[in-house]
Amino acid sequence: MSSYELSIDNYINDEYSICREERQYALYLSNILRYYGKNERIKALEGDLKTFLVKIYYLCGLIKDSKEIPDKLVIKDVFYEATFMRDFLERNRRLKLANKNDLTSEKTAKKCLQKSYTPQKDGKTDYTVNSITEDSFNYKLLEYVTRAFPEENVRLENIKDITERNYGHNAIPDGLTDKQKLRLVSMMNAKPDLVVIYSQDGKDYFSFIECKFESDEDKYGDGFGQTEVQWHIANFLKEFLWKTNGKEIELSESMKKEEDKNKGAILVRFGRDEYDPKAVVPRESGETTLEIDKLIELEKTIFAVKEIP
Repeated sequence: MSSYELSIDNYINDEYSICREERQYALYLSNILRYYGKNERIKALEGDLKTFLVKIYYLCGLIKDSKEIPDKLVIKDVFYEATFMRDFLERNRRLKLANKNDLTSEKTAKKCLQKSYTPQKDGKTDYTVNSITEDSFNYKLLEYVTRAFPEENVRLENIKDITERNYGHNAIPDGLTDKQKLRLVSMMNAKPDLVVIYSQDGKDYFSFIECKFESDEDKYGDGFGQTEVQWHIANFLKEFLWKTNGKEIELSESMKKEEDKNKGAILVRFGRDEYDPKAVVPRESGETTLEIDKLIELEKTIFAVKEIP
């Protein structure tokens, strides 16, 4: 049977794979980054597979040079479809804002295990947080939005009734412009396909990666693209998490851009060959894709079972 005929065996096989879902290939990429995130495993690779792994590191924005992976670069975590914004909001309000003066370690642990939880203060479940700004996720988020997307006559101090609700699907307090509201909602709802946490030369970095296969990135409303909104999520979390737990973590060098119009997460495109005509990136741009046949082949090495003597 040829590799392009209808068969379950051909669903994930080679460059003719039937699967057109980018999340499947993003999962394979996640597996590769997690497994080959340490140099002792990289050194075990040879030939074309090792060359392709270096290409993965390069296109994922983890290295600047496409020749080799630095010895001191170690991938510590890879998160798949990370819903950071809503998850950090939820945990923060359970730990910081709910009955703040009555939290023992036992009660804290119990709150973290509950499937759903509504914080209360003075018997109210939808209280405002203006008076406890140092602990409020949403206050810090609104502070970021008004600074990152400045509009005339919009000031943080003029925004009233800030609650700890998820602004991705709940009413946003008055005071923001329509454009700012769009960006706030987009930040709460967007999620990168992959988030890579890695260390190099004694510093920790994180990189947001958006994966595409035979499609282009989505836009929100007035052209606020996926990679741009993800850059702002990463930048906000860098600031917020520094202030809440003191652990410093930097954006990857590839995500640090000097001009606002260039800010964005890393866009990785999968293709059926190096310059896939189905990929959105044109051949003349010089930007290559990650070939799915090589991706599949490299991912298989992770789960290969050695023959038992």
